[in-house]
Amino acid sequence: MKKLVFTLYMLGMVALAVSGCTTNTETTATTTTKTTMTNGQPVEIVSVLSTYKPGQTVNPGGPEIEMTLKNVSDEPVVYLTATLELLSRPADAPFPKYWRYGFNVTDTNPLLPGKSISTKIRLIGGGFDGNYDVSINGTMQSGVTFTYTK
Repeated sequence: MKKLVFTLYMLGMVALAVSGCTTNTETTATTTTKTTMTNGQPVEIVSVLSTYKPGQTVNPGGPEIEMTLKNVSDEPVVYLTATLELLSRPADAPFPKYWRYGFNVTDTNPLLPGKSISTKIRLIGGGFDGNYDVSINGTMQSGVTFTYTK
């Protein structure tokens, strides 16, 4: 009987030892995101144009300027803004020198690769002579952010 108890005791100890020595075969995959772009930037300026057409009545409030941007990367853009800086406006001008454009781009409504997006702003009190810089800010779906001026 002592042998049986001893054997059961030893089997229990072996079972405990073995249960603590199990092998975990879980593997974690690492994905590296590489965004491919043309001209080194994920978004390019397609156009910045006045919507005024010859013969149309001029709006005394200021011109409406439409900006069109295109995703030239291979990854969706989930956040996008641009700032139009009018270079020929003097610092003491009574109207703004900078105009911020917001684009309807989100996680649930991304700007897909190869697609363009446009938005318009009326430059209240401003003028537009085509002398400008555009600063673009955005976030790719992978979380990579970008900022540059053209």
